[in-house]
Parts: sequence; C-alpha cells; structure tokens
Amino acid sequence: MTSRSHGGPRAETEPRAQSRCTGNTYFKYPELGWPLILRPFGHYRTHTDILAIYTFNENTDARIEDLEIIRHEPWRIASKQRSSSTREYIGAVSSLHALRAGKGEFATEEEFYKYWRNYRGFKIGASVSRQLQRAIADQKRRKN
Repeated sequence: MTSRSHGGPRAETEPRAQSRCTGNTYFKYPELGWPLILRPFGHYRTHTDILAIYTFNENTDARIEDLEIIRHEPWRIASKQRSSSTREYIGAVSSLHALRAGKGEFATEEEFYKYWRNYRGFKIGASVSRQLQRAIADQKRRKN
C-alpha cells in the first residue's frame, strides 16, 4: 500500500505516491516451479496489480482516509526502476494520475517483459540462489 503525498509544491499539481508500488520478481523464470508456490508465473492466464491508494491521517483511529482501489495489469503501471534501493522488486510509476490512468513507462506488455526479464540489477541472496539452481536442475531433469 502507499499513501497520497500532500506536502510540497508538486503535490498540488501532480499528486505522487510516497513509495513506489512493488511486485515480486519470480516472473523472470516463468516456467520454473518454486517450492511453496502453487504454479509457475507463466501458467497464469493473466496477472493483475491491485493498489490501495489512501491518505494517512495519524489523528484518527482508522488512520486511513480517501481509500481508492486501482487495478491494472502490471506492465501498464510499471516503471523502469526498482521499487526501492532496499527491495528487489519492480517499481511502478509514482504519479497518482499515471497510476489511475494505467500510464506506466512501457508501451506494450512485450516491452515490459523484455526489459525486466533481462534486468541485471537485482541481488539474489545465497539461499534463494541455491533454491534457484536446484529448481533449474530439477526442471532440466524432468525435460530429459
């Protein structure tokens, strides 16, 4: 989830999310089965991102005001940046106007997948790297 930004001069002309939306990166190997994952990424007919945009108000018990739900295919709201410098996720555009309209940085779904499946900037931890190597080896054994 993210929240509306109401501070600063830009907020009045172009509201922006305070943090980029995130999405998991397991789609890089769309036919690879992962432990504890129901099915590989590529086995789904479609993918949908559901975002909750809201105003955070610490002075109320609910803390959330102006809740808005937005739904788009991931490529329609994606940016060419990671979601943050500390998370290994694909980022979405941060302009609320662009998020609402589904106007990300990619013209097509194919362009999105080509860019992110070839992206080399993600770090993979040692345990995930071992899992990946085992999953790739298991997939090769099953094919042979």
